[in-house]
Amino acid sequence: MLNVDPKKSSIKRCMTHLEVLGVEPKIRQLVYMYMEMAYQEGVSENLKESVSK
Repeated sequence: MLNVDPKKSSIKRCMTHLEVLGVEPKIRQLVYMYMEMAYQEGVSENLKESVSK
């Protein structure tokens, strides 16, 4: 069984789609940074929830 990081595969898939659509590199960079930030917020929320249980 492969150990695939869902964050990396989701971001990579999104970046590939944006490239296929011809989205400008600066826009792709913004999308990448937003996705990273959203992932980190989700992780910290999950940690808070697991500690409070």
